[in-house]
Amino acid sequence: MRDPAQLSEPGLIPVRPRGRMWPVIVLSLVGFNFSVVGGTAYLASTDNSFAVEPDLYLEARGWDKHRRVLAESVRLGWRCELALNAAGTSTDSLALTLADADGQPISDANVTVEIFHMAYPRVRHTLAPRSNGNGAYVVELPPVPAGMLECRITVRRGVSCFLSTRSIVNPGANSGSPS
Repeated sequence: MRDPAQLSEPGLIPVRPRGRMWPVIVLSLVGFNFSVVGGTAYLASTDNSFAVEPDLYLEARGWDKHRRVLAESVRLGWRCELALNAAGTSTDSLALTLADADGQPISDANVTVEIFHMAYPRVRHTLAPRSNGNGAYVVELPPVPAGMLECRITVRRGVSCFLSTRSIVNPGANSGSPS
């Protein structure tokens, strides 16, 4: 039998066999899908502006406990003031002032601060400020980019735990690229 694609009679249109293009189309779509997924996975794993809250699953499981700690923080009435001391050098510092509900300074607490840039939430720094007395705590900042910084403060004193989240603006004196 003659191949229909090889008809040479004038006026007849060659007919191509059907079904040979479908595997190519399907394989092309699968290849495109792998490319999109691979590109997304690459961006998600290398770009510091893409982030997921660390230990989100554990945090979700302990949400009731977290809410109790937040309620205790409100009940304690402690106040926390933050200030970024931009010295214009590479040794900028974060100053923290703590006072109880009566306005008395808290100098004997264990304080930790988790700080990160809002645009680069994957790059986080956990700092342990030292007490200078009279409720004042200070810690040297690592290089952080200019812009809005989120500070998550945890204060432990005896059995009491105080949580606070504050945002401050880094004017850029101690700017560093996120790494």
